[in-house]
Amino acid sequence: MGLLEKMKNHFYDDFLSLPFYEDMAPWNIVFRNGKLEYIDYDTKDVTYNKMVPAAYQIMAMLMNYERTVADFGHCKGHARNEYGIPFVSHCVTSPNKGPCKDSRYPVPCGDYTCKQTYIDCLQALSNMEQQKRLWKNIMAGKSQDHTGSIEDAPTESYETGQWGFNQNGVINDRNKET
Repeated sequence: MGLLEKMKNHFYDDFLSLPFYEDMAPWNIVFRNGKLEYIDYDTKDVTYNKMVPAAYQIMAMLMNYERTVADFGHCKGHARNEYGIPFVSHCVTSPNKGPCKDSRYPVPCGDYTCKQTYIDCLQALSNMEQQKRLWKNIMAGKSQDHTGSIEDAPTESYETGQWGFNQNGVINDRNKET
């Protein structure tokens, strides 16, 4: 029994000395040739040693950003990400529920894409809203404002009615709510 505890402590110390990989679950750590190794072939080429020290500041930034978005009245709810990690997919609830399986793009966005962060999604949706306002002004014959030009305006999406908007944000015809 003492030997097992001694081995477990030795393995634990070895584990703490490994580089930081994305999926350090127990099934991806093996004992081979007298040492612990990370074996997940999908993620073993990228380490996060330089990023981990900034984790607290990044989470604080995402939390404070979410608070400001909410104060502007643009945080209607949170989307889900695969692991339920907080502040990754906040403020972007939409009919698009994902799944977003690629860990580089974990946020299901209302434009029916998966984004790196909820901030990227908010920016994409804001751009779509700006283009919608621009098109409404053009169609109503109003003069243009400073947000864009006729050359910048999309054509196919609005002409074909591919996109629409409701209280949840942007929706497209194939997924419209009734």
